Amino acid sequence: MQESIEASYVATMKTIRQVKTVFVIFIAFVCCWSPYIVVLLYDNSDSLPLPVHMYTSMLAHLHASLNFGIYGLMNRNLYADLAAQFLACCRRRVASRNAAAADAGGGGGGGGIVRRLHVSPRAPRVANRVMQ
Repeated sequence: MQESIEASYVATMKTIRQVKTVFVIFIAFVCCWSPYIVVLLYDNSDSLPLPVHMYTSMLAHLHASLNFGIYGLMNRNLYADLAAQFLACCRRRVASRNAAAADAGGGGGGGGIVRRLHVSPRAPRVANRVMQ
């Protein structure tokens, strides 16, 4: 009984996330294509300058590029992996700077302290994959 309730809850949460993603994609579509449609409906006699048509057309076609970013940001797994990659990169950079400072003899004023960053449980696996 408890397992079926938990499975139902997980399914409901996944559905809610999917609906949010579709809603954001729809809003991006409306925001990108609305100016182009307004220009086309308003400018029956081609009185608007060419750059107006070009920029609204470019904005409309930008929608396809935005979808990539929207799906990426709305995907929890991808977002967590990107965050883990970024934190691992920052950690390596700080460690290399501290090692360079220690090699240069500048280890007196606390400049060699490396802070531990909180990373998701997936981060060590991702960081190891990057370092290999």
